[in-house]
Amino acid sequence: VTAKSPATEAQGDQPAKPETVTASHILVKTEQPQTPQTVPAAEEVEEQLKQQKSREAVMQYIDGLKAQAKIETVFKEMQL
Repeated sequence: VTAKSPATEAQGDQPAKPETVTASHILVKTEQPQTPQTVPAAEEVEEQLKQQKSREAVMQYIDGLKAQAKIETVFKEMQL
C-alpha cells in the first residue's frame, strides 16, 4: 500500500466518498526465464496423498513395535 485516503461524509450537495487505497506492484526481472509448471490432476494428487498416509502409518507401526521390543546388541556404539 503506497497511499491511503480516509472516507469523507456527505456535505451539502457533495456525496460521501469511501476510503481509497493506492497500491503499487514491484516487478523483478530475473536472468533465467521460469518455466511454467503444470498442475497435477486430482487423481495424481489423491494417489500421492494416499501413499504418504500409508508410509506414515507404516512408520508409526514400526516405531510402536520398536518401543515394545527389548533389543540388545553387543556393540555399544550401535544405536537402534
